[in-house]
Amino acid sequence: AKSVWLTRLQYAFQDANNLYFVMEYFPGGDLSGLLQRQGGTVPESAASFYLAELVLAVHDLHTMGYVHRDIKPENILLDRCGHIKLADFGSSARLDSRGFVNEGVPVGTPDYIAPEVLQCMDSNAKKMGYQISCDYWSIGVLAYHLTVGSTPFSDPNTAETYSKIMNYTNGLKFPPDIVLSQSFVSFVKCLLCDATKRLNYETALKHPLFKNIDFNGIRDQVPPYVPKIESNDDTSNFCDVPRKKNEPNIDNFKTKTQFSGKNLPFVGFTFTRDVCDLKYAYDSKSERSVTKIEEELQNELKALQRQLMKSKEAAGELQSLERKVAERGHKLESLESLRNKLERDLANSIAECGALKRTLELERKDRLNLEHKALELIKSAKQKWENSEKTKVDGLKLEVAQQKEKIQQLASTNALLNEQLQHALQMQHKHKDSIETVEHLNRKSIIGLETRLEKITLETQNQMSAIESKLRDETHQKNLLQTELSACRASERSLSEKLKASEENCGHLLIKLESNQKTIRELEYKIEILGETAKTIDEQKAKTRALEDEMVKLRNEKVVAEWEQKFKVEKEANANLQKQIKELKEELNTSIASRNSLVEQQKLNYNQHLKEVQDQLSRTLEEANQLEVKLQEAKSVELNTKLKVQTLEDLLQRLESGVSKLESDSDKESVLKEQVARLE
Repeated sequence: AKSVWLTRLQYAFQDANNLYFVMEYFPGGDLSGLLQRQGGTVPESAASFYLAELVLAVHDLHTMGYVHRDIKPENILLDRCGHIKLADFGSSARLDSRGFVNEGVPVGTPDYIAPEVLQCMDSNAKKMGYQISCDYWSIGVLAYHLTVGSTPFSDPNTAETYSKIMNYTNGLKFPPDIVLSQSFVSFVKCLLCDATKRLNYETALKHPLFKNIDFNGIRDQVPPYVPKIESNDDTSNFCDVPRKKNEPNIDNFKTKTQFSGKNLPFVGFTFTRDVCDLKYAYDSKSERSVTKIEEELQNELKALQRQLMKSKEAAGELQSLERKVAERGHKLESLESLRNKLERDLANSIAECGALKRTLELERKDRLNLEHKALELIKSAKQKWENSEKTKVDGLKLEVAQQKEKIQQLASTNALLNEQLQHALQMQHKHKDSIETVEHLNRKSIIGLETRLEKITLETQNQMSAIESKLRDETHQKNLLQTELSACRASERSLSEKLKASEENCGHLLIKLESNQKTIRELEYKIEILGETAKTIDEQKAKTRALEDEMVKLRNEKVVAEWEQKFKVEKEANANLQKQIKELKEELNTSIASRNSLVEQQKLNYNQHLKEVQDQLSRTLEEANQLEVKLQEAKSVELNTKLKVQTLEDLLQRLESGVSKLESDSDKESVLKEQVARLE
């Protein structure tokens, strides 16, 4: 296999009992182990990346004329950088000239088998066969498994699983608690459908799920999960496989009656990649006949013999060159070990950088959620406060209107009392005039005067009782105003407490902001460490250039060309790594700038809200002061009313004293009349 997505065979050999295949080793484990380490599922973005690489791998296998038929997480390996490799071709089948597979017995894992493969057990469908679309069905099941955590048609009973697969139109359901994008759900449904409507290679590449995937440069991208590799033979990323116990074999105890050929070797089974490649290269280039090749070989043999004679003369020089080559080889081995170590360190750094990037993304999401919750709390608190303040202001306005009405009533009452007072004064003058008239008339109508005086006294008492009732009402209104003033002061205290709570909340937000900034500083420090690693790589480049200068002096041009090619590859890899580090730095700087701008905006919003609260508080205080001024005015009105009442009481006392004098005068007049009568 020449594909970068398929595992390659390195060696094949046999012994008396078994056949052995030695494949490439990928220390990153498989997708099944990755799912176990990630809790059973991976994010949709990571699943999209692995599905894109899997589509390319399956297409390469189909191009070679084979169908896999057993695609599942256990058969998808991860290399040391995190890219996938398709493995386990034991269930694969070769396509015929029409592109069909006609085998009747279904193979593969039950949860991942396509319905058309199960239908091949039918004698009629067996003649038709199935195509490469069965692998795309398995890709759809794998996509569901990566994001949901289980296969869509799984059941403890295999027969029930096959029944659900055949009835896939009713059995495909997505859990309501799993949030997936519409493009991902559409991709799964377009794969888990009828074979005639199923996606193929061309339509899968154009699906909206892969709109952000660069298929031409996907191997140059950093995978979602880069495995941590500590050594070349690290197996920590693989799940432990229990060893099978060897069952007793009775073949050795059977009596051999005839020749069976059981222990004869398979001729041509042994395989070594390097030798095989050279043989194929030779066969592809050579089109000459065997006899001509033999003649050329004989000529070359004679030339080599002549060169051998000449080489004996330069044996000393050759030995010195061999020593130099050995020294250079030791240096190259040390440099190779150093390069491997740097590659491991770089892979670990990339893995840590990816983990930090994911942590930063989680922190960013948590911070956004926290800010969103804080804004909602502030909005709800502001809304509640505005509603309560609006209610209070409306109540105060209503009370002020009522107080104005009461003040107007008091003013009208005061005017009425003044009129009554003027009327009383006029009546007093009239009474004085009448008293003088009565005195001039020799007190002839004393009885009528007494009755009129009683009426005036009764009217005055009625007026006094009315004034006292109004005074009690004014006192009650005063108490109500004082109660309202105390309520306003309590509201002012509650607003102050709310303002203090808002300031404490702002302090908590600032503390969280400082913790986020601390995390950013830690990330910057780790990026500086990556920069130092890049500097180490640059130093290694300088050493490599020096080594190149020394290797120019060697006469073996073939070795020099190979090492130049290797160094060129290393240079390109280092350039790509530096480019990735630069992109990570730019992304981190952009994230820091956006976070700072968001924090500044939040501070401005909080200051504006605080200013509004302070303005509202000042308006409330002004209204309270106005109510207090009105209360003072009401007190002054009450004091004036009391003074007027006191004046009326004094006037009443004077009237009573005048009445008493009149009574005494009337008594004296009666005594005089009695004396006059006696004298007569």
